[in-house]
Amino acid sequence: MNVFDIGRSHSSMLSIAAEMIEFQDDQFGHQLEGLFTEIKQMYPKPGISLPASLADKFSARMSKMIFSRFGLKCKVVYNEHLAAILPMYANRHHIFLPDMYKGVEIEEQNKFLSTLNNKKGTIDLAKAKIGGIYSEYEHSLYINYDDFFSNDMLTPGQATGITLHELGHAFYNISHGDRWHTANQILADLAIKVSGKKNNDRSLVYKELEKYNENIKKDELDKMINGEPVVSGYLWFKYIAEGNFNAAGGSTQVTTYDKTSCEQMADNFAARFGYGREVVEGLESIYKLYGSFNHSWYMVSGAMIWELMWTVYAAIIAILMIQSGLAMMNPYAIFQGIFIGFIVVSYVFATGESTRDYRYDELKFRYKRIRDQMVTRLKDKSLDKKTVTSILENIKYTDDVIKSVYEDWSIYRVVLNRIIPANWAAKNAVEDEQLLETLAANAMFMKAAQIRTIV
Repeated sequence: MNVFDIGRSHSSMLSIAAEMIEFQDDQFGHQLEGLFTEIKQMYPKPGISLPASLADKFSARMSKMIFSRFGLKCKVVYNEHLAAILPMYANRHHIFLPDMYKGVEIEEQNKFLSTLNNKKGTIDLAKAKIGGIYSEYEHSLYINYDDFFSNDMLTPGQATGITLHELGHAFYNISHGDRWHTANQILADLAIKVSGKKNNDRSLVYKELEKYNENIKKDELDKMINGEPVVSGYLWFKYIAEGNFNAAGGSTQVTTYDKTSCEQMADNFAARFGYGREVVEGLESIYKLYGSFNHSWYMVSGAMIWELMWTVYAAIIAILMIQSGLAMMNPYAIFQGIFIGFIVVSYVFATGESTRDYRYDELKFRYKRIRDQMVTRLKDKSLDKKTVTSILENIKYTDDVIKSVYEDWSIYRVVLNRIIPANWAAKNAVEDEQLLETLAANAMFMKAAQIRTIV
């Protein structure tokens, strides 16, 4: 178990590999599923709502179970959002924050973070448990009992998988509170210098840091170098991440696919509790209920044709408005035409791989990554035949689902990925990472596991 001073020491930021919990063999998943089974039994017919008194009792039991197992303090909020959690962000530049939210302050979390100085927190990846100061922050965990069970959207097992996914967000947000995206090599290099310098090298470190943020102060630098390791959410991020860390020309690595890490690791958290299949089943139920283009080739093709039609139509309207505005000396019409044209051009260029929103992976590949966790589990030669057989059945089910899901497709993406170097590089980087993940969980492990079930 690792002990941190409200995070990890700076030197640990040099590890670019994602750290995940070990596969868990305890009964927590089954206990949580048992609780959801009790809740589901409170819905004898469709369309009813769970009384608040009962919902409060179930929520209190769930909060207690979660804290006892993980050390995560959660307030279960029922019947608002479908399923979500507000995790703790140890700094305003957390790697799991979308770029648009980086630097944004959350008042409630700032109040909590301001109390953390010189307090200890523990993170145990082997046992999937946190402690110390990390157990004092209260997460808002949203679970919609009525939506889950009133109309049979989810089974108790699927609700368990989705809930474990949300808890994975909270856990990994804490364990990765001091991490950088792998592309920030300048900062990784600085981390080496800061963590390795002695007091008599302080002036050199100061000069190096000053290049990235001229507002750094020597007395604050003392705190960064002396004593126990300092959490990066305070001083490190304050004087480097908020400075111009792209001053040296930025990164040379393509990190497009890194943006999926937040959701991927939450999925893997559930999978490592043995609920990967249930996450896939639950997502399938939710996507199909709320409408999904990915389960029909006709829908995918129709969406592509619609995208082409509306953008061409809007472009023609923009051109005509500008022409008529110029002919009639109407600045309002010219402005409208330019505005519509700007929207069209922005949309088209946003479809390229380098600017594509990768917070959520393609559904097909999201399921595949969950499947890969099941295959990885088979590497454990101590698993009994019953467990191996169950995992193989879950893999087969997931393979069938993957075959039924289609990728999103855009003619603009195909074109832009070909003609713009940044998009081409991002596309190749994504495909390379997907290939590496496939090789890490290849079919040989499945074949070996199948043999173990018959010998």
